[in-house]
Amino acid sequence: MNITTKISPNHNIGRQGHTPDFIVLHTTGAGFTSAINTIMNPANQVSYHYVISPTGEIVQAVDITNTAWHSGTRNDGSSMCNSHSNIAIVRQRRINANLYTIGIGFGDMPSGNPSPQQLTAAAALIRHIRTEVQRVYRFDIPLANIIGHVDITPRHRPDCPGVKFPYTELRQLITPAPILAPTVNIRYRGQTTKINATNVEGRFITTFGELAKVFANEPVQVRGALELAGKTVGWGGETNTILVE
Repeated sequence: MNITTKISPNHNIGRQGHTPDFIVLHTTGAGFTSAINTIMNPANQVSYHYVISPTGEIVQAVDITNTAWHSGTRNDGSSMCNSHSNIAIVRQRRINANLYTIGIGFGDMPSGNPSPQQLTAAAALIRHIRTEVQRVYRFDIPLANIIGHVDITPRHRPDCPGVKFPYTELRQLITPAPILAPTVNIRYRGQTTKINATNVEGRFITTFGELAKVFANEPVQVRGALELAGKTVGWGGETNTILVE
């Protein structure tokens, strides 16, 4: 996956201490080049962290540690008010949703139906984003937190990214996780143990104490067993490591 960087002037440095835990999808309406030009113009006061072209080209315009201007909310009763959101967390937090979201714009997708190349690129990009958020913020963005702008402000952007957007297909493309490789590492409390990623038995993780009891003699799925133990599971792709907290 290749990502071209073109930094938009339309952003705020940092996130005021907030963790990006939602990925918000947008249709830019106009063509890809027009979308890039729009977010590069300070007068437009809009930006996305990433924009994807119909051919699958990816441009990063704002670093994920900074606040892009793509899903702003207020508490003023307007169409951009937090109180109207479809997402309970947005309503509860009552802060500008830009502070905890990562925005992806789909260039030249007025129908809300991305091209196959866009969808494939989006899946790869979101896997990359989730890895980076895990690395920087130690947070694993759930697939359920991949939403549309319409979910943030349904009265302000009822057609963004459009009713046809294939969320289920996108999540299925994202879901195949590298933890199903033949062997990976599990890192927990400073200790690392190499295991078979698909099936493990309790004896392989006895150094993990409380986690070991979750694994019976029968082979089980690694992620599911760890989550049953109440642990947060992330993925460190560069080191082929399951990160457990």
